[in-house]
Amino acid sequence: METHQSLLDNPRKSVSKTICLIFSVAVVLTSSALIASYISKPSPLFNHDISHRVCDHAIDPSACLAHVLEVEQDPMFGATQNHRFGLLKSFLMKSTSHIERVIGASNAMRVRMNNPGEEAALRDCVELMELSVDRVWDSKANLTKGTTDSAQDAHTWLRRVLTNHVTYLEGLKGRAPRVMEAEVQDLISRARSSLAMFVAVLPPNPEVEVLDVVIDNVFLHELVSCHTK
Repeated sequence: METHQSLLDNPRKSVSKTICLIFSVAVVLTSSALIASYISKPSPLFNHDISHRVCDHAIDPSACLAHVLEVEQDPMFGATQNHRFGLLKSFLMKSTSHIERVIGASNAMRVRMNNPGEEAALRDCVELMELSVDRVWDSKANLTKGTTDSAQDAHTWLRRVLTNHVTYLEGLKGRAPRVMEAEVQDLISRARSSLAMFVAVLPPNPEVEVLDVVIDNVFLHELVSCHTK
């Protein structure tokens, strides 16, 4: 009888172990699915409507939105996604790398020039680009200060970056390969997008009004103090 009972217990233990194993596997799979769902779930900042609103002031909304998505899809962006200006700051960081790439290409082109006048002109353009990099970093630093003056300074610097790019493009005409001009056109597009994003992420301030203006043939957003109107 004891032998018979032992034989009955073994299958029961085996069945119990099998059930426990199946249950454990199910728990692991469910947990993995939940984690994967959480990781892949878009953050509220990645909402398509919000992306469009960031580009409300853009001259070229489609280009601006493409730039926003470029930042959102960067895995490094998660580190700053909860910051008020995280999107703009990340985009500015990306923009500096594009400016530096144009600087490198310009220097390579400059050393191959035989015309001293053109070489000097291109050197001046490179200096403009280097100044633009500094201004982008200055703007990025000012974004965290949260004051009206710091915001206006950052906006002024970003406008100057755009003007520098337009000036550079004018200086390149007839002197550089088309691919070079395309690179600078991309910088202009990015500078315009950064200004649009800047205006969109500014905290509400009844003392400052955003006006669309044209300065030096460049369409810009102007921050105007209501007290000066």
